[in-house]
Amino acid sequence: MPGKKKVGEGKKGKGSAKKRKEGELEAAKEQLINELKSLRTLYQQQCENFITEPLLEVNTRINKAITTGDAIEKIIISSISVTVSNMYALTTTFQTYQTLNTIYLGLVILDERCLDALEKFFYSHPTINTLHLIDCGITSKMSSHIAGIARNSKTITTLILDHNPIQSSGIIQIFHGIRENKHGSLLRKCSFRFCDITADCGEHVASTLAVNISILELDLTGNQIGNIGLIPIARALSSNQTLKLLNLSSNLISDKYPADYIIEMTKLLPTLQSSANRQANALTGNVGSFVNIDVSQRDAVDALSILCSVVATQNTGLAELDLRGNHCGNLGGECVLEMMKARKLAVSTKKAEPLVTYVTERISQELFEKIWELNVAMKELNKKKGKSKDKGKGKGKKKKVKNG
Repeated sequence: MPGKKKVGEGKKGKGSAKKRKEGELEAAKEQLINELKSLRTLYQQQCENFITEPLLEVNTRINKAITTGDAIEKIIISSISVTVSNMYALTTTFQTYQTLNTIYLGLVILDERCLDALEKFFYSHPTINTLHLIDCGITSKMSSHIAGIARNSKTITTLILDHNPIQSSGIIQIFHGIRENKHGSLLRKCSFRFCDITADCGEHVASTLAVNISILELDLTGNQIGNIGLIPIARALSSNQTLKLLNLSSNLISDKYPADYIIEMTKLLPTLQSSANRQANALTGNVGSFVNIDVSQRDAVDALSILCSVVATQNTGLAELDLRGNHCGNLGGECVLEMMKARKLAVSTKKAEPLVTYVTERISQELFEKIWELNVAMKELNKKKGKSKDKGKGKGKKKKVKNG
């Protein structure tokens, strides 16, 4: 009968389609390998041009990619000497290689000319988005090149500069660069762990956080920001709803004189619990003159109470706050506990995101357990929130199917 398929015709069609797809994949892999071989040749040529030997780790990475047929996404170099000639040979080789997204240099001492080469590379490369420079001897004087990357890059999302003696003057330059990015900054994660940062940088970090709408994670672990540096950062959080993770562990933050905070928060909680309307008003407004504390009239060590009051009543986006390793005892613990109680109430009335707070080891076990119980409750609320979102998505899909 006309139009009737012979037995096996459908299977033959499927088989030929499968073979065609396999052929296409094989051809694409072969093309990729040829590109990688050309890249290897180019690297050799650029090393000759800059009168230097190829870096073993770069050669190994290219050869491995040729063997496996996988594109190169990361360049990782560690514990070796890198000269400016090495850096220019590397950056000019990969200048137009569009699969590369990460450069990681660890325990590699760099000079200012190497950073200049990296700055130019990040400015013009179309896909590079992640830079790790761990323990590379970057000083405050050299930080202008990192600031240039932050200011001019159109693609960077992650900037990790841990264990470099950048100091406050260097960090100030870098945060100016972040703030001045005119391409609509995509920067999501910044880490400046153990960078010799002091209180001087507080105002500059704060002025960036107050206007930035891209950074999700900021890690300042192991510096000396202290209470004076914390105050402007804490206040800036009141106008930032983008930041999700703030790590201030081991920063010489003290809990001296936070009693006013405890008194104010104790007064606030019954008001919050009285009605849904009062809760909404309290969570969106200031807590009397306490939040707007005049530093000129009060000791700067009230910083922790300012941070806690802002996080409890004004910043609704923060999801993780790390205060471990600071000089906060039971008074600081009480401060955090009252903040977490207020935040939990805000979450339950859908006025804030769930928040987990890691506290110092110097508080009593009783306080620690109370705070941790609230952390667990926050995590549960976060899970429920995730499930309700998934449920909503499922309902939407069902409706579409029904209407179709």
